[in-house]
Amino acid sequence: NQEASNEVRFEPNVRGKFVRNRMTVIDPGAGTVTPRHLNEHIDYNHPEGDPAERELSLAIPTDVAISANGDAIYVAAFGSRQVGVLDAAGAVTRRIAVGEGPCGLALDEARSRLYVLNRFRSTLSVVELGPDQSVELSLGFDPTPPPVREGRRFLYDATHSSAHGDLACASCHVFGATDGIGWDLGDPRGEFIRSNLPPELEGFHPMKGPLVTQSLKGLPGTAPFHWRGDRASFLDFNGAFVSLMGRSTPLPASEMNLFHEFVFSMLYPPTPNRNLDDSLPRTLDGGNPRRGEVLFRTMEVQDQIRCIDCHFPPSGTNGLIFQKSLLHDSQDVKVPHLRNLGEKTRFNRTGATSVRGFGYQKDGTVADLSTFLHSRRFPFLDDADRGDLEEFLLSFPSGTHPAVGAQWTQGETNSLRGAARVETLMDMAESNEIGLIAKARDEAGDARGWLYTGGDEWSPDRAGEPATSSGFLFALAASGRPVTFTGVLRGTETRLGIDRDEDGALDRDELDAGTDPGDPASHPGRPVGAAIAASLAPEKTELRLSGANPATDESRIGFALGSEGATRLTIFDVAGRRIRSLVEDAAHRAGRFEAAWDLRDENGRRVGAGTYFIRLESVSGAANERVVVLR
Repeated sequence: NQEASNEVRFEPNVRGKFVRNRMTVIDPGAGTVTPRHLNEHIDYNHPEGDPAERELSLAIPTDVAISANGDAIYVAAFGSRQVGVLDAAGAVTRRIAVGEGPCGLALDEARSRLYVLNRFRSTLSVVELGPDQSVELSLGFDPTPPPVREGRRFLYDATHSSAHGDLACASCHVFGATDGIGWDLGDPRGEFIRSNLPPELEGFHPMKGPLVTQSLKGLPGTAPFHWRGDRASFLDFNGAFVSLMGRSTPLPASEMNLFHEFVFSMLYPPTPNRNLDDSLPRTLDGGNPRRGEVLFRTMEVQDQIRCIDCHFPPSGTNGLIFQKSLLHDSQDVKVPHLRNLGEKTRFNRTGATSVRGFGYQKDGTVADLSTFLHSRRFPFLDDADRGDLEEFLLSFPSGTHPAVGAQWTQGETNSLRGAARVETLMDMAESNEIGLIAKARDEAGDARGWLYTGGDEWSPDRAGEPATSSGFLFALAASGRPVTFTGVLRGTETRLGIDRDEDGALDRDELDAGTDPGDPASHPGRPVGAAIAASLAPEKTELRLSGANPATDESRIGFALGSEGATRLTIFDVAGRRIRSLVEDAAHRAGRFEAAWDLRDENGRRVGAGTYFIRLESVSGAANERVVVLR
């Protein structure tokens, strides 16, 4: 677990030391709770840290595996590319290097092996315990988009982000969201900032007061940032790597741009209080959110200003900073968005356990929305109005359609209820709100997939088969072959439904031909029907390492081509000399593919240790990657 030092005030005092990563042992019989710091080697009196200290640190502990006798405890350090090995008292005895983003552990004591799931490269590290040597194996095709793959390390990688190697942005912005607590990160030595603000605004005082951590999700279109609007763009947060996490320098501009692109790709999950078709329910916890929306849109709060005038859809903010006198506040505050209000419920100020940490408003002191709506800015609301408006606010759209992730498994006996739910999913797909897929086993027992293309037509995962209808799928379910329908994010339906590895060869065609539908380098080369060929092609040229880096035995290289044409995939050394040609095709087809480099040159000789560059050239663009080769 992690323990935040938010009771320590002011940014200079918490620089490089605002969170402890811990192993906490709970004795259910005695009720004792015994925490142990995972990074006792850190000297917090030396604020700059050093590389050796950072290499030993374990950040963002996630999964735990325990030996049968309890003498060895293995902890996956998500932000450190390591697994910590602890004794029964919780002291770290050694560290095992693994892949990026270790998040899952499985211990096989009989074989003295530890299996580690590395989230960020979609690999599995197989560790031989004792010598602690590991082999990193690819888990197959990884569809992660390049902005996510290249930018997420700056949210999680504590070794790169912080002075002592134990902190990252995700230490407070937990998995891109929030820790739910407040911090007083003012700086008594800071300067008052006027900037180019309108004359009615006072500016930004360096003593900002306690502010609750905000989420990094759903940021596009919500600038300026922070509760006070004192960050004009996301790039302005770069200084926090120095002032908060203790780095000696900010991130280079190229890295901060990658971080920005990744953060702006993050979405909120669907709002659970909305109906499948994104409408509001008639009742919710005794209130009427539909009537609450009417109040939100029409009720004048102050000087002919309605709620919607400031909290403007789709995010719930208009991006303006309001002067403190209008808000009855101590300082000017930006209009906050409303997308995650449901995450702040169950706050308790009475001293009892508070599940959510802090509550509403910038300092988190308001227990619930009902209390907020009882404030003096809403003197005209009665209890019924407050209840209705509160339930609408808890149902405010998150930016992700409620049908994303919604499923229905149709069996032999639930046809009437299933037909209505599936019809709603089809309607949402028809209006381009979501993508829609179906999975089942056909009469022959073969695994099958279908992609909904509209007009009650489902394209199958065999190119030679015609489109089918929902009636056919329901008949298949009635015959004892359950069919699962799933709403997915728009743009992912082809991959999730009929072409898992996005290589242009459909899943069932690959299985029929004996190739792997999860490996873009393994495909039968059969043509794809013209009706869906356009949806299978990538939008642009992409190049990525899908295997281990550094590489010891081979380097697996994934690449995507947006259009057919001449293509070259070549390996160069640091001097620019050509080492090996992996692909040389005058008419390479479009799609997603993977090549393997056995770390040998054109003459079959093993290359030396060092850095090598991969160059992809095609008619649809060019891309570069680099791989480190170890002896």
